[in-house]
Amino acid sequence: MLKFGQQFIGHLSALASIAAVGGAIVYAPLSRRMPLKRLINLSIGIGVVSTLAYLLYRGVWSALAIDTIFGAVGMITQLAFLDLAAKSCPRRVEATFFALLMSIYNGGTQGSQVVGGYLYDWLGYTPLVLISTAFTAASWFLVPLVRIERIESRARQASASL
Repeated sequence: MLKFGQQFIGHLSALASIAAVGGAIVYAPLSRRMPLKRLINLSIGIGVVSTLAYLLYRGVWSALAIDTIFGAVGMITQLAFLDLAAKSCPRRVEATFFALLMSIYNGGTQGSQVVGGYLYDWLGYTPLVLISTAFTAASWFLVPLVRIERIESRARQASASL
């Protein structure tokens, strides 16, 4: 399709990683100003738009722009969900609980890569991007089930008592 060389793909990855550092820097003040529930909803929305942007891959310049933006946005999104995970950890078992959550996250990531590879071979690029976008958007239905305000309130109380 685009026939990017391995070296260019490595450069794309490096650029996305640099942008991810920028996203982490942006997340710190953003998380202090915005409620976590709004950040989670915003992250899902931006994730939907960012995933759809992969349909605009046309060449070197679009790949550079999309991967850079997705690197920063992806980090902000990941940090919002890690923030939620950290705040939801019960006291005195934080490390075990967080390790369990990260194991589930890593298992899901690996599983999605395997399934995505098979779907790419079976359906092609565009349907795979649309499926990914649909599943990202479907996560909005899960947000009300999490009770983020209660988790955030409990985390604030715990930090105030320390």
